[in-house]
Amino acid sequence: MQTKKIADGFVVKLDKGEQLVDSLLKFARQEKVDSGSVTGIGAVTNVTLGYFDREQKKYLQREFEEVYELVSLSGSIATINYQPILHLHIAISDRNYNLYAGHLFSAEVAATAEIFVRAYPEPLLRKKDPEFGLNLLDL
Repeated sequence: MQTKKIADGFVVKLDKGEQLVDSLLKFARQEKVDSGSVTGIGAVTNVTLGYFDREQKKYLQREFEEVYELVSLSGSIATINYQPILHLHIAISDRNYNLYAGHLFSAEVAATAEIFVRAYPEPLLRKKDPEFGLNLLDL
């Protein structure tokens, strides 16, 4: 992982073999980014996506093992109990231009990932929502 501080945040470059979610969480802890937004592009493999089923109140997960274009990564950084937490969504495409998208649980960088983190000066907090059981923003 390589990082560069810019005016309102950071650029994070991940290399082949790095775990995208784990690396971003490590970055947020190291740089003390406890609130912000995340965008990115690149290439990934061994991706686990989720779709939240409201009736079951749980994520349905699916694994994608080939190499995919990381078409779009977007999400937020907030805190629970003073620790950063990521909420990321991703869109990936295969060699036939099929697009898959959902909540990102995990992904391994297949070539590179270019991540842009905008840090916010005010903290964003999350707390458990009783209706869905999800950690939603508490504004």
